Amino acid sequence: MLANDAGWRAVLDRVLKHLLAPVRCLVAEQDVCSIDLDLAAAFGLSRSGASLVRPNGVVAWRSRRDQVNQALALNDALRLALGNGSGPVSRL
Repeated sequence: MLANDAGWRAVLDRVLKHLLAPVRCLVAEQDVCSIDLDLAAAFGLSRSGASLVRPNGVVAWRSRRDQVNQALALNDALRLALGNGSGPVSRL
C-alpha cells in the first residue's frame, strides 16, 4: 500500500487485526522517494489518499476523498484483491 498520509498506517493496522494479509504501508516521500517520478500522481493518490498496489505494480484500489470509513473501504478492497469474497464481513 502506498499512501500520501502516514495516518493510513493506523488504518492498515486496524484492518490487519481482522484480515491476515502480507501488506505494509509505505508513505510517499517518507518511506519511498523518486527523483524522476511524482509518486502521488503516478499512483493516483489524493493529498490524503492511499492506493493498494499489487506486487506487479498494478493499482488494485484507490481511496476516495469522500470515504467516511477508511478502514471498511480498505478491508473490502483487500478482501477483493486477495480473492477472499466480494463484500464486507466485519464492521470496522
